Amino acid sequence: MPLFAGGRMVGAVEIKSVHAISVQKREFVERISEPVASNILNLKTNLLTRRLLEESQLKTRELAQQDEDLRQINHELVTQSGRLKQSESELIKQQEILQRVNSELENKALLLEEKNMAIEDAHKALAFKAEQLERSSKYKSDFLANMSHELRTPLNSVLILAKLLGENKAGNMTAKQVEHARVIHKSGSDLLIIINDILDLSKIEAGKLELIKEKTAIFEICNNMEQLYKEVSRDKNISFSTSISKELPEFMNTDRVRIEQVLKICYRMHLNLQKRMVL
Repeated sequence: MPLFAGGRMVGAVEIKSVHAISVQKREFVERISEPVASNILNLKTNLLTRRLLEESQLKTRELAQQDEDLRQINHELVTQSGRLKQSESELIKQQEILQRVNSELENKALLLEEKNMAIEDAHKALAFKAEQLERSSKYKSDFLANMSHELRTPLNSVLILAKLLGENKAGNMTAKQVEHARVIHKSGSDLLIIINDILDLSKIEAGKLELIKEKTAIFEICNNMEQLYKEVSRDKNISFSTSISKELPEFMNTDRVRIEQVLKICYRMHLNLQKRMVL
């Protein structure tokens, strides 16, 4: 597939797959081809801009040196003018030198004008890049909107079914099965909250998530963790238990969901440590 940017081809990309590529994947590849081509063009443009800028700076220093030489020559001309009658031949020579320097300065000025035009072209390329970034941002927003629906819909179905199982209206489930259904419903609810946070692009880009503090029983947090991981730990032959220090209060004002997220991360770290010890 060719990569076009700015009306010209800047490269090509070849994609191979052991499975048939779906229409959705083909459309996705076609949508990202333009940002990829834009990045390639921008990279070339940045390299050209940097090289032109370095050459411009070098030419500027040379012009400054030439200007200093010119001032020195003019000073010498003023001095020689007082000796015009004695060294007319020297004055003619100095005038020739001055003409040569002026010609060089004119050439340098033309080169500088060309460099300025190149820099202007680079600015246009940067504007093109900004347009491509804006388009890429739109693609990203569309993707998040579609992904939000695809994730929430099946998860909501799981929550509804788990809630119905936990209510056990038919009365044909054991107390253990009801408890498991309630654990599934609570875990799914926490997962839905996490998915909502992940899909909330504005919070992620701002680098913060809002904490919802409320009066929370410490016993409730421990009980939730025990229900969630007791069966998992038993399946992995790991001893699992919870305890509450007597120095802790019965309730605390905190974000229960975030606290439980931290505890879940600690549990996963503990499992990974156990695996490394076994290995």
